[in-house]
Amino acid sequence: MKDNREHDRIKLPLLVEVSHATVGTVEATARDISEGGIFVELPNSGLTVGAQAKIRLRARHITDFQYAPTVDVRVVRLTDDGLAFEFKNKTAEHLWTSVERLRGELSLKQDFFQVYQLLLVSHAERGMLFVQQHGKWTFPGLYLEASDNPLQKLEALCQTELGITAHNIKPLLTKGITHESLPEASTFCVAYETKTDERSPNPTYKDWRWVNKPGELADITVAFPFIRELGEAYLDRLDND
Repeated sequence: MKDNREHDRIKLPLLVEVSHATVGTVEATARDISEGGIFVELPNSGLTVGAQAKIRLRARHITDFQYAPTVDVRVVRLTDDGLAFEFKNKTAEHLWTSVERLRGELSLKQDFFQVYQLLLVSHAERGMLFVQQHGKWTFPGLYLEASDNPLQKLEALCQTELGITAHNIKPLLTKGITHESLPEASTFCVAYETKTDERSPNPTYKDWRWVNKPGELADITVAFPFIRELGEAYLDRLDND
């Protein structure tokens, strides 16, 4: 059967939130997305053709940089598997852009499995270096591409994005971060640590700070629970030294 769709589809598992008075706000998997609309696996939802709803692409990454706004959609087709929505306005282009970026990142990793490197930078007096991304605090980090050398990437991160000279970068611990709905889009996080003598680094991030007390760590909003776990482990280690 010939596919006469007006817009090309991207075949990529996506996690979305669908909001409507009938269902409330529910998490679902989107089967495909185009510039014109999105198909969501949401059987027996109770929604009908013409129903107005809202959809938001859920960020799954530790840095939360895949943020996409909530967009208005309308149900245009029902199937046994779910609902086909069409985008109602141009705001949906932001959702499309986010998906395009996500596809480019995932295509470099086997089975959509991503490796993210975090770097806990510490100063003997100042504590841990935190940077802010999208209103949340995290350790500096980056995703690895297929041909990257892990340590070289971290050394470059220190020099070009943090403005510091790192000493003896070494592995700290690892963490597998998955979502039960989309295991193929899991992230394997590798945390490293390094020390610096520079009290006043020059990060390219808009906001950054040193944290060296449990109260300071408790007061900040972190990008992901793993960030707080790392920070608490570091502070506990200082207390026991």
